[in-house]
Amino acid sequence: MVKAVVEYGGKRVRGSDLIAPSDAVAITKHFLEEVMSSAGQSGERAQTSGRQGNRR
Repeated sequence: MVKAVVEYGGKRVRGSDLIAPSDAVAITKHFLEEVMSSAGQSGERAQTSGRQGNRR
């Protein structure tokens, strides 16, 4: 998760940049969409191979 935060915000990311009272929900939603879209493809592959193993 820390690696994803650094990639999302850069090495100079500050806590105040990630959590601000006015737009914390928007930032969190955008961050999670980015993380899920990058991890979603590899996650789908892992699930697919798991399903094939269960069919035997």
